[in-house]
Amino acid sequence: MISLFSNLITLLRLLFKLIRYNIVSPIGFFQNYPFIGKLALKTSFLRDRSFDNHNWGERLVYCFIALGPIFIKFGQALATRADIIGRDNALALTQLQDELTPFSFEQAERIISSDFNCGIENLFSHFEKKPIAAASIAQVHFARLVDGADVAVKILRPNIEELFERDVKLLFWLAELLERFFPAARRLKPVEVIKVFSNSIKLELDLRMEASAASELAENFSEDTDFKVPKVYWDYTSQRVLTIEKITGCRPDNRQELKRMNLDPRQLVKKSTRIFFNQVFRDGFFHGDMHPGNVFILEDGRIAPVDFGIMGRLDMATRVFLAKMLIGFLTKDYHSVAKLHFEARYISEDQSVEMFAQACRSIGEPILNRPLAEISLANLLSQLFRITKQFEMEIQPQLLLLQKTMLVAEGVGRQLDPTVNIWELAQPMIRDWMVKTQLPKIPLQSLSMELPELINRLPSLFKNLEIAIEHLAKKGITVEHEKELLKKKKNKKRRRVKRIFFSFIIILMLSGYYVMN
Repeated sequence: MISLFSNLITLLRLLFKLIRYNIVSPIGFFQNYPFIGKLALKTSFLRDRSFDNHNWGERLVYCFIALGPIFIKFGQALATRADIIGRDNALALTQLQDELTPFSFEQAERIISSDFNCGIENLFSHFEKKPIAAASIAQVHFARLVDGADVAVKILRPNIEELFERDVKLLFWLAELLERFFPAARRLKPVEVIKVFSNSIKLELDLRMEASAASELAENFSEDTDFKVPKVYWDYTSQRVLTIEKITGCRPDNRQELKRMNLDPRQLVKKSTRIFFNQVFRDGFFHGDMHPGNVFILEDGRIAPVDFGIMGRLDMATRVFLAKMLIGFLTKDYHSVAKLHFEARYISEDQSVEMFAQACRSIGEPILNRPLAEISLANLLSQLFRITKQFEMEIQPQLLLLQKTMLVAEGVGRQLDPTVNIWELAQPMIRDWMVKTQLPKIPLQSLSMELPELINRLPSLFKNLEIAIEHLAKKGITVEHEKELLKKKKNKKRRRVKRIFFSFIIILMLSGYYVMN
């Protein structure tokens, strides 16, 4: 009973904020829902008129900040989608990335002293009181260790755990209501989705887990000269404090600064695309919060991520499915894309493969061979949601973070160079990965060593085969129809040997390509 009362209070708080900042009424989407429109009209007296001079994006910033960290996270993703919410609104939402109201230095000092059982002066020779960035769950201060190393110190906001717990409880409650009273919403698996999100948030609230993620990512890219992951200082890291190497550079959406640094945006898009798809497909471990506030471009052109609180993982089976699906879309093989979804049981067997292939075509055709600037993601997403509903597709919670990350990555790519389509850039990378994944390295290397001898022996194999057939003929197989049968068998064996020969040639070529790469 107490829990129900608490959720109702939190829900009313949410509705009040939406009304206060006049968020609902201007949205054209709700025109299809007269009840919501009437409710917005009747509650308009609760609006804060002091915000009437602010545009919708600015009001949304105030609303998200007032609602708390979970909603701020949502706003950060929206900030990269100018094509969906408009350029001015997206620009306003960039304030949510690293320009929130900071907490005091005194509070930061108390947290550090509590976690390390000593004064801040015993850890740092210099500590900047003003934070360099203040985000939804933490803020960052530049500092210098006693050994002289320049570092960035990330500190969790006071009482952030309680705030997240409150909002997550509300989301679980709303998800349960949806599943209970709206059967059509069950395919979306709202409870499971919130569970995935909640688990992700719990990890983000332990900065030791973030430190571990940064360390693993650095290890995966230790030989990549285009990607710089900051060093973790473990002796200065705890649950609420993370100390990493100081990174200074330019945000990817600061085109003026990039021009000053003589960096080519198109090349940066190519680099970031390769890095992103290596994370997803090669490693199955990717940065799940790559908005422009979490990425820096260094003077030498290297890309340096920060904030490793949200990371995603994909098993090999899921990666192979995604690779095949993307290749299918990019090559316009919509029937294979449809079959993949049926084989993965994402769509029930009573649906039509051909109809779903047609639906896939309606998604793929508007975006292929076109630059990002000419693609309306708003229309595309609208079409996608209609299709998932039509074919009763179930949401795959393990893919939600990747879907969100792909949208953000595309948004960053659009900001760097809107004339480039990152999905077409990714096609050869995915193909190469598929070749290397599906063809084991050691057997191919071994086969490449044995094939020359086998090829040299093929003429003698053909000759021996002919001798054997002639020998059989001399043994009395003289009946006419038996001769004809023998001839067919002879030709069949020849064709089989030829097929084996050419198969070996193809495998040899693939093995040579694989070994060289």
